[in-house]
Amino acid sequence: MTASAAVGGVRRRRWPRPTIGLRLTLLITAPAVVITGALLLLGYLLVRDFFYTPLDSTDRTRLLAAAGTERRDRATNRRFRDNYGMSVSDFLDGIRREIGDELLRALLTRSAVVLVVTAVVAGVCAWVVARRALRPMREVTAAATTLSEGDLRARIPTPGVDDEVRDLVRAFNGMLARLEAAFAAQRAFAALVSHELRTPLASLRGEADLMLAQPDCSERERLVAGAAVAAVERSEALVSSLLALARAESGQFDARPVDLADVVGEVVGEHAEAAGRAGIRLDLRLTEARLPVHGERALLTAMVTNLVGNAVRHNRPRGTVVVAVDRAGPEATLEITNTGAPLSDEDVAALLRPFSRLTGDPGPADCRPAGHGLGTAVVAAVVAAHAGTFTARPARPDGLHVQVRLPTGGTEPAP
Repeated sequence: MTASAAVGGVRRRRWPRPTIGLRLTLLITAPAVVITGALLLLGYLLVRDFFYTPLDSTDRTRLLAAAGTERRDRATNRRFRDNYGMSVSDFLDGIRREIGDELLRALLTRSAVVLVVTAVVAGVCAWVVARRALRPMREVTAAATTLSEGDLRARIPTPGVDDEVRDLVRAFNGMLARLEAAFAAQRAFAALVSHELRTPLASLRGEADLMLAQPDCSERERLVAGAAVAAVERSEALVSSLLALARAESGQFDARPVDLADVVGEVVGEHAEAAGRAGIRLDLRLTEARLPVHGERALLTAMVTNLVGNAVRHNRPRGTVVVAVDRAGPEATLEITNTGAPLSDEDVAALLRPFSRLTGDPGPADCRPAGHGLGTAVVAAVVAAHAGTFTARPARPDGLHVQVRLPTGGTEPAP
């Protein structure tokens, strides 16, 4: 199939991609067609030479003499020349040329049919052979396209024939095993460090709370303790995000039916007070009382918390946050729109990278603590672990619109 594209006002035809299978088919078919065509041409030339080359006079005389009909042939020639204006030899040559013309026309037609049939048969056989030979390559490509950092457990079956393809499959499977071990060690290290950081953070938080509880605490000490509590809270949020990210990317969690509508309602309720203090209207829209999805409640809660928290944090004074949960066929959708700073597509793409933060947000966002920059990474990892999709785009006239789609399934959780 061909397609055309307009480039600089000129429509340019796009031909099929020259795949290895197509090139192998052409390389196998072309010699068969060329050899068949050469043989047919050689046969055509030999037949043409036989019918269009006149007999040598010496050969004709020798044949007539051997048959004892030389004198009678001369008399016949005189009568033919008198009656038809030609000799018997010229008459026979004319008949031979007519027979040759008919035979060559039939030979040419049948040669063309043979050439077309040869091309078709050779092309089909070559295509079948090429596809069979390239089957391991397609398996390698399919495995590579389905891999992600969260699932490197796929392996390609090793062919039984000990050839170059088998060496390629072995090398690819070995690379996958090394990548899986490296990513597993990385996730284990992040989870271990995050877990170990909780103890000193809890100690710091306890010391700061204890200082604030002292009746003789000075104003300066209260400011220092308050700053320490804020720093500890931010560090705890970062540690929780790192743990959620490591668990989501590992794919090892307890999946069971979870009511997404209940999770969203709970998270929105937790952020209602902060939104009210900032003068932001938080609007929750649920089309169904229960919307079960298959996953882990803790990870889904972390996902929704990051999305709603960012929508409240990066907003303008007297802005709005709309959180909508709905069902779209076999999927549950979560859409969040806020009225923050105007964003371009490049800004949104930058926000989806880890440790990226919005800068220059107006109003309350300047007064609230900045995020740790892992929110979108956590959301993307949780959505991917639950076989969903996560998209973000600029809202109109300003702000951000995000959408999460998760497959529904399982039995509805008990109320």
